[in-house]
Amino acid sequence: MAVKVSIAIPAYKRKYLAETIRSVLDQTFQDFELIIVNDHSPEDLDGVISQFSDHRIFYYINEQNLGGQNPALNWNQCLSYATGEFFALLCDDDLYEPDFLETMLMLADRYPQTNVFRARANFIDNDGKEINRFASSPEWESWEDYLWHVCRNYRSQTISEWMFRREHIVQTGGYALLPLAWYADYLSIFRFAQQGGIASSSRILTHFRQSGENISSQDDKNTIQKIEAANLYRSAIVELLADNPYREQMLRSLNGLLRLHIKYNLQHAPKRVLLELYQKRKQYGVLGGMIWRAFWHH
Repeated sequence: MAVKVSIAIPAYKRKYLAETIRSVLDQTFQDFELIIVNDHSPEDLDGVISQFSDHRIFYYINEQNLGGQNPALNWNQCLSYATGEFFALLCDDDLYEPDFLETMLMLADRYPQTNVFRARANFIDNDGKEINRFASSPEWESWEDYLWHVCRNYRSQTISEWMFRREHIVQTGGYALLPLAWYADYLSIFRFAQQGGIASSSRILTHFRQSGENISSQDDKNTIQKIEAANLYRSAIVELLADNPYREQMLRSLNGLLRLHIKYNLQHAPKRVLLELYQKRKQYGVLGGMIWRAFWHH
């Protein structure tokens, strides 16, 4: 008999994994399966998993690492194992509040035509203390309105605060593949939410850990791949907005936001990377002046 919800943890880091698993097992809604996919980690994840004796845990080990260059590959691997009516993805150092699933399922009952459900999230440090939080969202909004807020830099997100109707996101093609999965969470949500919009809870039910050990926290690495991802992301948004009457306004906002992101990445890039990027600036669509300002910023 199929479960109501499949929760998947794409696992690579050991440090907080046990705490993450406990936050799932402690849910007030208990009809779920927990899928843990070890992405060929060099760390002893087996030792963590062996601490738990629960028939709802299903543990898989990838024969080769998928997420090193593109974490979304492992997100989709997790999705391939799921059997539930709903699907949620939780990173291996993030946490749920006990009523995350209960609240998301209440939204799903309230909005039967919606496929995407979201909890408010905050940032926590290594000790679990809150250091920031995301803005709250309306209880329901169209994907275009959500995209508008993202383009205006009024919204932020992670991959961990969402729940979806599983069949819908499978039919949509699963998580978007962009280099390093940079912007892939945003593009995935836009695609998933095109049919039915987004229903959200204003309560903080997910905790995103800024540990400095995940790709999104590593400011000085992978600059060129991040720029490649930004260019692909913009092209995908252009396509999504093809029939939108506010297309040009939204793209202007998006271009401004992406320039800020690229400027930030350039400022944190090693000089050798900046020199390489300058030689290929036309290929990557980056202004030479931005690169040189970042170079002399060091």
